[in-house]
Order: sequence, then structure tokens, then C-alpha cells
Amino acid sequence: MSKVNSLDLSMPQSRTVRGYEIRRLPLGAFLQALKLVEEFPPRMMETVFPDMTLPEILLAMSKNGTDMLWQTIVRAIMTVPEQTLKLVARLTQIPVKELNDDVNLGLDGLAEIADAWYEVNRIENFFVSALGLYHKVRAQKGSQTTTGSST
Repeated sequence: MSKVNSLDLSMPQSRTVRGYEIRRLPLGAFLQALKLVEEFPPRMMETVFPDMTLPEILLAMSKNGTDMLWQTIVRAIMTVPEQTLKLVARLTQIPVKELNDDVNLGLDGLAEIADAWYEVNRIENFFVSALGLYHKVRAQKGSQTTTGSST
């Protein structure tokens, strides 16, 4: 049985946006959704995150939260609209056809859905943790290089 702390209990497990229920995504479903990113063309990463390295992306996402999310969504929609919609559909578990055909949704509604997903799934915590892990791994690699270790 997994531990639940008081912070977890106070966070919403779902939120309804424009008639769609946005739920906390199980880890396995999240990882499956991330596989869609592999379908994105290489130029997409260059357009969405211009001149940014992985640590810079993680730092920007951890510090700027939803502001960076909006920039990312807008750039992704402009660059690879079909793949972006598929990714949002997979992350929110809303069929892509519903998102695509809903005349009441629009780009502003898509942004509201993404914001709800970001909140319910506590994505800002992921970016903070990922950045910390990245720095830890880099530090370990640096100490192995300076001590002459090779693993």
C-alpha cells in the first residue's frame, strides 16, 4: 500500500474544464503518452525550445511553470499541430476526435485543459525533481572524470 501525505490529500484528483474531466494520470499512462514525443520531428524541439539545452528546459519549466507551458503549447501547435493534439489527448485521456471536433473548445479551451492537467498532475514538481536529478548525475559524472574512474 502506498503512503499518502496530507499534501496529496489536499490536492484535487480531477478538475472539470468545459465539460471534460481532467484526472490525475497514472504513471504508466503518462509514460505511454511520452512515447508520442518520439514521433515529433527533430525540428519541433528546435522550434519549441530554441537554443535551449536539457538543463535549461528543465530549469525554465521548474521556475516558470504555466508561463513556459503556454509558450510550449503555442509553439508546438504551430509546429506540429496533429502530434500536439494527439499528445494532449493521450495525457488527458480525451479522445483526439472529441478535441478536434468540439466547436466550443477552441485554442483557449485547449489551453484551459492543459492548465488543469498541469495542476492536477503536479507537473511542476516533476520538473523540479528532474532538474535536481540531472544536476546530481552531472556532478557524479564530473567527479568520475576528475578522479579518473570509468564505470
